[in-house]
Amino acid sequence: MKFRKVDDAQPVIRYLTEAIQTHLDTGERVAWIVPGGSAIYIAAMVSQNLANTDTSRLSVTLTDERYGMPGHADSNWQQLIDGGFSLPNAHLYPVLRGKEVIDTVDDYREILRQVIEEADYTIGLFGMGQDGHIASLFPGHPALDEPISYAVIADNVPKPPPLRLTISPVAIRAVDEAVLYAAGPDKAEVITKLRTALQPVEQPAQLLKLIKTTVFNDLIEEEI
Repeated sequence: MKFRKVDDAQPVIRYLTEAIQTHLDTGERVAWIVPGGSAIYIAAMVSQNLANTDTSRLSVTLTDERYGMPGHADSNWQQLIDGGFSLPNAHLYPVLRGKEVIDTVDDYREILRQVIEEADYTIGLFGMGQDGHIASLFPGHPALDEPISYAVIADNVPKPPPLRLTISPVAIRAVDEAVLYAAGPDKAEVITKLRTALQPVEQPAQLLKLIKTTVFNDLIEEEI
């Protein structure tokens, strides 16, 4: 895990843009897994930077979604679109399809399996909460124990809304590269903990140590 100290989100945007562009320019199929929340601005800016790139071999889906009808106010996908995310020539896979939650998570598993396994290169963008959660994988939550599937229902999570669908640890391990952005005084403690050897049940962001990960932050510059 590499920690890069930055003053703002611009280096993250450049890194993601260049990584995606480089792999697309070599003719590879690329999968990009994006979050909601505080990382929406980054995802939207990267999508705009790719406006003149051939994105016909790019597939995009979510790290997690808040369950409900498509387009509901808390939907990560809807907030991405409202935030300026636009890739009209890419293959876009929103999670919500207007189905019951069981059917929705089944579809989401297949989406993740398809975009990751068919891609030559998969990159994930993640944010991190003050409790160390990534996607909708929260400390101590049973979703962290999923042994097989690429996606899982995360219900009764400690942050509203309580019913979500999330990428699983299984899927995270299948990602080629991750980018984590966490900055600000409220993230100092959780960034410091990320440098230590905690179990994912204590700090789910520790899962990103299983794959190539760059942590963009405003506190630490090192590689561990």
